[in-house]
Amino acid sequence: MNEARQQIAISRLLRRLWFWPLATPDNPHYPSGRPDLICLNPGCGEGIVVECKMMIHEAKAPWRNCTFPFSRIEPRQRLWLNNYTADGGKAFLALATPHGRAGTYQNPRLAWLVPWKDWLSTEAKLRAIKHLSLALIDRQGLHNRVKLQERELFAYTTLAPWGLTWLPKKGWTVRPSHPLWVWPQRDLAKFSAKWKED
Repeated sequence: MNEARQQIAISRLLRRLWFWPLATPDNPHYPSGRPDLICLNPGCGEGIVVECKMMIHEAKAPWRNCTFPFSRIEPRQRLWLNNYTADGGKAFLALATPHGRAGTYQNPRLAWLVPWKDWLSTEAKLRAIKHLSLALIDRQGLHNRVKLQERELFAYTTLAPWGLTWLPKKGWTVRPSHPLWVWPQRDLAKFSAKWKED
């Protein structure tokens, strides 16, 4: 799966949550730093923005050796997301593993939809111990990752609250505890009642 296919999968997920996602493709001649998806929500009057990224996997390495270097989020993208959240907007980082099959144990495809502010705190914890990337998982107990193991700073554990669940023939969905599930459902009854009146 590449970033374009991930963007489509996240768009489908957001449509099921009453959002209207609009893709904003990057222009190589004029990089603006805009997020990949700008999602309107007419029911709540609020929208969200989503930046889609993929973890990096080296060829011929086990699936668990995926990493996400923080440099993959460009400075302009960071500035855009920081300014948007500072103005009261809700921003998310969609992160996924590059290959595998969702729902399998041997080589699973994993995805997370992390609130931007929570992502920044995770990144700060890793930078504090001089790590410039987030590893997927470390089942091998490698000696050079002792500090990470002590703090459980791996995507598999740290990003677990924002993990997406795969539903066969439907795609990704958020868990009921995810902030993106709780937030739109809050005003869904009000929106449905208003829509019936009109």
